[in-house]
Amino acid sequence: MNKNMISHQESLHGAILSDHNRKSKIDLTIPMQTHLTETVRLGKFPAAYGYQIAIKIIYDCLGILISSNSKKEIGDAYTFSPNLNHLARLLYYEIKSSFLDIINDTFKIDHIRDYQDFDFFILCFVDKIDNYKGRFYILPKNFICDNSSIFKLSAMNNTKYDNQKNQNVDKQLRIKKEIVYDFFEKNNLAPTSNYEDVVRLLCTRQLHETVSKNLNPSSEQIRFNINGNIIQGKTNEDTWVNLANYIGPLNSEKYFPSFWLSTQPSKYHIVRLNIGNHWLDSNISVHEAGRIIKWGNQKTGFDIKLA
Repeated sequence: MNKNMISHQESLHGAILSDHNRKSKIDLTIPMQTHLTETVRLGKFPAAYGYQIAIKIIYDCLGILISSNSKKEIGDAYTFSPNLNHLARLLYYEIKSSFLDIINDTFKIDHIRDYQDFDFFILCFVDKIDNYKGRFYILPKNFICDNSSIFKLSAMNNTKYDNQKNQNVDKQLRIKKEIVYDFFEKNNLAPTSNYEDVVRLLCTRQLHETVSKNLNPSSEQIRFNINGNIIQGKTNEDTWVNLANYIGPLNSEKYFPSFWLSTQPSKYHIVRLNIGNHWLDSNISVHEAGRIIKWGNQKTGFDIKLA
């Protein structure tokens, strides 16, 4: 890891700690298990303890797990892979926490936003009976959101009829403790439900390698739709060049994330755009292309869609 990256991570680490200290009485430098008991001692409500636990996880990931912009609706945090050979450059995470309901022996996850474009859940379940022990899981978004035979998601507000025309409905899920400790344990992407193993998995960016193996850019044809005009080339590389030329040089510099563009050709930046002296990394899947244009549209005001 180079010195600039270390310096950047240290500054993020310090900024998180400084911001948290202004808002909370809980010390982020203490171990997670102590953090959980402190949350209980201070009588935090669900909305508050969810934030406390999420910030603690982000802090412990040393600037590798970065807090997301809530306005972009892409989860609570993301990791960026410095390996340009990874198709999954950015992975987004939704962080959820729940304390055991002793009467019903269940955990409850609120505000499940399955309409948001994130990749994984980071879940924390705190067992009040077992000395407030925390168990942690990393699970793919579709494991919970698209597994209706096992998990019954319900709308948090209004009736099913009221929500028919509302595409962005926050949902909730009640799960029996035995299901969490059995089914979640078996499907956990981390080696165990221990907090240290979850943090280690996030910090080593192993998930980027796993996701990238399932993305094959060469077999997926990318096309763009700009106000009814279809942008497509003979290859995906041609399509990216055509898009850049269509929106022009100044817009392209703003539109593409900086790590997709280079002023010099390299192992990954191999497609020369007909604008200025920029080279584009074209090794991008359709899934990742969707994120790029979502990013670019927000920065430039364009309304480019995947066709």
